[in-house]
Amino acid sequence: MRRRKQKSFLASALLIAETLANMKATLLHIIIFTLFISGCTSRKIEPLPQHGLLWKITGNGLKNTSFLFGTYHNSEGMQILDSIKTFDSIFSSTNQLICEFQLTDFTNHLEKKKENDFKLLKPWPNPDSTYNNLLTNHQKIIFDSVINSTKLLKKLKKANLNLRPISFLNFIKLTEESKSNDGLTKIPILDSYLQNLAMERDMKVISLDSEKELKEINDSINNHLSQLDYRTEVDILIYYIKNKQRIDSLKQNYTNRLLTTYLNQDILSLEQKSEELNAHNNIILSFIGNKKLMQFQKEMLIDKRNNFWISKIPSLIKNNSSFIAVGASHLGGEKGLINQLRLLNYNLVTIK
Repeated sequence: MRRRKQKSFLASALLIAETLANMKATLLHIIIFTLFISGCTSRKIEPLPQHGLLWKITGNGLKNTSFLFGTYHNSEGMQILDSIKTFDSIFSSTNQLICEFQLTDFTNHLEKKKENDFKLLKPWPNPDSTYNNLLTNHQKIIFDSVINSTKLLKKLKKANLNLRPISFLNFIKLTEESKSNDGLTKIPILDSYLQNLAMERDMKVISLDSEKELKEINDSINNHLSQLDYRTEVDILIYYIKNKQRIDSLKQNYTNRLLTTYLNQDILSLEQKSEELNAHNNIILSFIGNKKLMQFQKEMLIDKRNNFWISKIPSLIKNNSSFIAVGASHLGGEKGLINQLRLLNYNLVTIK
């Protein structure tokens, strides 16, 4: 009897011990799972960046510190260097510059793009489609006054080049831009300044954009453009000519707002101000009011390129201290580079 009681007591003790061990294991699993979920949650709810153009990148196994900097694609952006006191020392501490594109490569890309754009738009498919039968008498007077204002447009007329209205509009804008740039060509934009500085210091310069990716983006945008009828093209051309002064004034207004936002390092508002300027500059889309296409363009030129870049950046910065300089519109937001790098477990801290 005593032996049976001892066995029963021993079995109960073993059962209690096993139950306690299981409870401990379960509790340990709960603690580990809670910590894991807590860690994941803290990573996901990290607030989106609101302020700052220069960011320090560490963590995720990086051997050396790298930096992310938002540029401004205009000469006025050079002013930002005066407000970031540590900029020179930080730039000098890195051994390679990673940029959107090397300017010489991008110039070639733009030339190819212009050629392709003009190929898409000329000649008139119907031989009887001419300015004579599309323009009213009043519109002809307006149109001729612009043609006679520049030597280039006069040559086009003399050569009897019957360009479609949108092509002609591009030529008009090109001649105006060349006039406004006279005497200003020696002022560098921030991107070219950084590339020249990197080359002076024998730093490697790496492009994030590839010709293939840019072509894919441009083709996607062009495929979403519906074919305009000739009447609409003529209306857009005459609208631009008649409202040029107001259009230029608004452009300057939007540009000033964007520059102020940039110099204040307000990357939260930068996207909105940039979209306003881009929408205004795209005379075709603003004229026909195609907001969906404007949004699609933004997704292609900003978000899509960010996705291309984020697939390359980790390997580029893994073993080299890098200075990444891209347009400031690529920094903020959920799909911005700062947030995407954080989601890859890099630590990013703004430098004032």
